[in-house]
Amino acid sequence: MFLMPGDEPANPLPWPSLPHRSRVPLYQNAWTMKVFIRRIGKIEYYKSSTEWTPAQGEAHDFGRSLEALACVQKGGLHGCEILLTFGNPDLDLTLSANGDPLSER
Repeated sequence: MFLMPGDEPANPLPWPSLPHRSRVPLYQNAWTMKVFIRRIGKIEYYKSSTEWTPAQGEAHDFGRSLEALACVQKGGLHGCEILLTFGNPDLDLTLSANGDPLSER
């Protein structure tokens, strides 16, 4: 059924009442991703070009996986993987940083 200008639908659907725009964030990211470089087979995380740490909280957060990959390539780091964390270990993702298959866990 087509409506002509000025026609009213037989049973119009009520539009929901929305709060004022200034009170509703347009985008709210519920997930905070952190990006680390980790040595494969060890619990050591990249802290700086000369230092590794067993504490993830002390490790350098690259923020983006491409930044971590660039560090691996420029630093000539081998035997590493890129770890994406989301605050819940069940959601962590591990990416190969050297093109090698990741170790079985």
